[in-house]
Parts: sequence; C-alpha cells; structure tokens
Amino acid sequence: MAFPLLFCVAEEAKAFAHKMAKMEMPGGGPKVFYLVKSRHLEKTADCRAQLEQGIDSDADFHTNFIGASIKDCQDWALQNTQDCNNIESSVVAVADTRSAKDGTLLLSKYNVSSGGQLFFCRFGPLPPEDETCYEWRIKPDINDNAYLMMSDLSDCGEPDSAYPVYYGSQNKFTDTDGVFDVTEARRFVTSEDADVLQSDIRRWLED
Repeated sequence: MAFPLLFCVAEEAKAFAHKMAKMEMPGGGPKVFYLVKSRHLEKTADCRAQLEQGIDSDADFHTNFIGASIKDCQDWALQNTQDCNNIESSVVAVADTRSAKDGTLLLSKYNVSSGGQLFFCRFGPLPPEDETCYEWRIKPDINDNAYLMMSDLSDCGEPDSAYPVYYGSQNKFTDTDGVFDVTEARRFVTSEDADVLQSDIRRWLED
C-alpha cells in the first residue's frame, strides 16, 4: 500500500497528530502516515523526502494547515502529490479539534473519476459520485483500524467486497456520534465469520 498523508488542522490536536505520526503498520512495519507541515512541496517523484514519516519527539511543531478544512487538505494532496512515488494522494487523514477531544481521526477518500467506480445490483455505481470526497470518522488505534481501512480503500484493496461496505452501507456501521466502526465493517469486508456469511449484507455482496 502507498502511504497516506496526515494533516493537523487544529493547535489542540498536535499531541494527537504526534501519536498518529508514530503509528506503525501491523507487525512493527514502517510508519503508516507521512505528516504534511508545509504547503510548499517540490513536485518530484521522490517528494517523500520533503515530508516527515514519524516524529521521534513530542516537541511542538509548526504546520501551515491550522484552520484548514478536510477539503483543503484533500485538494492539496491531489494537486501536489499525484506524481510522488508511494504516496496515496487520494486518501488523507486529518487530526482536527474533535480529535483532541475524543481520539477520533477523520479520513477522506477522493473518487478521482468514473474509472474507479464499480456497479452493484443493489447499490448502483460505487462510489456513487465522480470527483467527490467521501469521509469517515474512526477510532484509529483499535485493531490497526486506520491502516486496515486505508488498505481496503487504496488501489491495492479489494473493491468488490470493500465498496458495498464502506460506500454502500456506511450508515449501518456509523454510530450516533458519527463514528464509523471499522472493526465491524471489516468483518463484512473479509467475510470470515459465520454470522457475516449469513447476513443480509453478505447476500448483497453476492448479488
């Protein structure tokens, strides 16, 4: 999987952004995110060298994205990193004011064009709209949720099983606080449990 970008858009979320920047892939692999601090990035194939992967200390840091919206962050990623090797420019993670309060992370996936859509009998085309950002708020530090969900949504994922869950059934897995339950959603993506195989959602995936 290519590496997604992490943005911090609130001063009070910097400690949380530190925590996310230190998050490793399962099994003690590389850090999950590249932290973006500056809006200036030379557009080269090796632009990752200008980004920061992991933060060794908890020191304060400066970022040009304080006050930015998730759309600002997604637009910046698409405009500046599409040609950057091993950067997932269509997926971004945002540490915002709410992140500082409840430890949730906002994820955005941009559906670049109709070429990225698949058709499902019960849902129609998924993702539903072209040139559109889709958002989920998740608890990132439960069962490697952030990494696993972004893997599902990346170009290396399995859209036949992931799209009906993340795009077609998002409300089913979102609680009253607006937090998407990645652990439960991934049960339906991987379809490993007997109750999942017998569920309505599983039958939807097989239509």
